[in-house]
Amino acid sequence: MDRLLQIGFRDIGCWTLAGDTLQLQLDTLPTHRRALYAFATESAVLYVGKTAGSLPMRLKGYIAPHQSQRTNVRNHAALCDLLSTGTKVRILGWIDPGLHRIGPFDLNMAAGLEDSIIALLAPPWNGTSTTALRVISPDMLSQALQAPPASLTPIASTPAPLAQAVAPLIVNAQVAPTTLLSNPAILSAPSNTSTSSFKVKLGKTYYERGFFNVPVAFSQLFGAHGATVELYCGDERACLHAVLDRKANQQSGTPRIYGKSELACWFQRRFQLDDTLKITVLGPTSAILI
Repeated sequence: MDRLLQIGFRDIGCWTLAGDTLQLQLDTLPTHRRALYAFATESAVLYVGKTAGSLPMRLKGYIAPHQSQRTNVRNHAALCDLLSTGTKVRILGWIDPGLHRIGPFDLNMAAGLEDSIIALLAPPWNGTSTTALRVISPDMLSQALQAPPASLTPIASTPAPLAQAVAPLIVNAQVAPTTLLSNPAILSAPSNTSTSSFKVKLGKTYYERGFFNVPVAFSQLFGAHGATVELYCGDERACLHAVLDRKANQQSGTPRIYGKSELACWFQRRFQLDDTLKITVLGPTSAILI
C-alpha cells in the first residue's frame, strides 16, 4: 500500500460487511473522471482497476453485480470472503489530472499507470480466471494444520468446507528450466517430521528466480514430479500455481517448487533479500507461504 501512497494514491475509504451484504464506505467523494483505484490490506495490494467515470459509481458496481459482469462478480466474492475473516480492506484512489499531452493528443496517464502497477506489483486479484477467489479462515486453517503429516491429503480430496474455502484463483505459471542452480542455505530441516512446517532463507537465486528447494526431511510430504502445487501466499492466501520438480536436485532427489515470475514478484513485494520464508505443508500439492 505504501508504494501506491508514495505516487499520489489517497486512502478514500474501505469495504465492510453487514451480515452477508458488501458495503462501501467512502471517506471522501472524488467526482473526477478517469481515475485509478486499488483494494489493499495492510500488507498487500490486492487489486488495481481504472474507470473512465467517477470512482463512487465504479465502486458501487461491486456491491450487487450482475452475473454478466465477471470482474465485478469475482471481486465481490473475493471481498466478502476476505472481510468475513476479519481482514480490513482499504480503498485507494488516484485521479488523472489530465495535464499530459503529446502535441494535440491527450495522454491517458491512468491507463498507462495501471498497466505499470499491475506489471510491477502483480496484485493477486488482477487475474484472468472467472472463478471467485476464496480465502482460508483462521478456524479452517487451524483445522488443516492440526492433522499430522501422514494424514495430509491434497486439497482436491479434502472434505468440505475446507476444500471449498481454498478454491483458488489460478495464476498462470510456466515450468521453469531444470538447470541445477546454487541452493540458498536451508534454515530449518529437522529430522523429525512430526511438524509440517519448515523455513528457508531467501537467498539471491530463490529471491530473483521464484522457487525454493524442500529440505530432505520434508521431501515425502510432497507429491510426484511434474505435479501442480498450490501456494497460498501471505495473510490474504492469494493462490499461485507452481510446478514440483524432483529432477532438479539429482543428488538428493528432494523437490524444487517452481513458481517462476509470479512467485518471484511476491517474494520481492513481501520480503527483503535473505529474509526467512516459512512454508507450511497442507498436502502433497499445496502449501502456505508466509
